[in-house]
Amino acid sequence: MSQQGVIGFLNSAAADASIMDQVMEVAQTSDDPAAAITNYAADLGFEVTGPEFTSMVDKLAQVESGELSLDELETVAGGADLEQQSAEMDQSFNLQYLQLQQDMQAQNRQFTLISNIMKVKHDTAKNAINNIR
Repeated sequence: MSQQGVIGFLNSAAADASIMDQVMEVAQTSDDPAAAITNYAADLGFEVTGPEFTSMVDKLAQVESGELSLDELETVAGGADLEQQSAEMDQSFNLQYLQLQQDMQAQNRQFTLISNIMKVKHDTAKNAINNIR
């Protein structure tokens, strides 16, 4: 659970400003910031240990400085198969787009049918009026 706990905690802190503020406060007021942050993470329900947290933060620092390889970055991000996930997402979007196109074509056919019926009705009424004159 180690890396996933750290990633979950960091994602929560990034998404919620109050958690981030609390993390910063805990880190600044403690002699051992890593231990204090892991205790805070445990209070929030994340299974995080000090060494794992420190290791993950070090890896993320390397990412910011550009020192990680692509394989290491995928490991830190928790997804070793990003290309496959991207391809599956593209395929899903393409299927949704195709379904949207089919729906639009069906609506267009309905609109054209109703429009043609209304035109025939109008022309019939116009011819009837012209025949009466």
